[in-house]
Amino acid sequence: MQEVRQLVAGLKRIMKSRGITYASLAEALSISEASVKRTFSQQTFTLERLAKICEVLDLSLYELTRTARLAEESLPAQLSEKQESALAENPQLLCYFYLLLNGWRPARLKGHFGVSAPRHTKLLLELDRLGLIRVLQGNQVVLVTSRNIEWQPGGPVRRLYESLVLREFLNFQFNGSSDRYRFASAELSSASAQLLARKVDRLVREFDEMAELDMTLPAGKKSGVGLLIAQRPWAFWSILAEVGADWGDG
Repeated sequence: MQEVRQLVAGLKRIMKSRGITYASLAEALSISEASVKRTFSQQTFTLERLAKICEVLDLSLYELTRTARLAEESLPAQLSEKQESALAENPQLLCYFYLLLNGWRPARLKGHFGVSAPRHTKLLLELDRLGLIRVLQGNQVVLVTSRNIEWQPGGPVRRLYESLVLREFLNFQFNGSSDRYRFASAELSSASAQLLARKVDRLVREFDEMAELDMTLPAGKKSGVGLLIAQRPWAFWSILAEVGADWGDG
């Protein structure tokens, strides 16, 4: 599991920075060095063992997961023009990459879309060739980008997104219990507009954090949620004025 690999990588970085070897960790845990090495290589950590290792390192589980997350965030969050163009030109490839970013495993992708084994492998290898994932033995994959991609403004994927997805997203009644659709227009000072922008950024970060926390839940316990937030200079009255057309005395 990718999350386990990230935690193990985080543990190794912390141990190295604190000068703790497998031998010294084994001594602190009262187990053999071979057992410690086997646990790390096979990534067979029980929650109890992980908690004890964190105790030896004077580290909380929260700090460990945060370290692993920060390491992930150091991965590229933006793609090249070539990478985006390849994704935009192949909707199946873009779909695979998007769902892998959201924690789907290759086997689930293959089963969900009923893709043939050769086609499934070809899509994974194409993402590997583009430098977006690394394909391991048995068609397991590791992301080599951040989970939170910042698509290029006006780039190939954004153009595809805006022409297809955005129109479909808004063509909806928004009358469900968890659906929200609000539009507000007002005149704000520059300071208020900047404050509002920071609040929007914070909400997006919270959305990303929720997605990361829920990523390991079984598929049956979660469903896709789309969040669209926009803020721009806007004068609603000017649109009404255009609709009103004739402002003469009549």
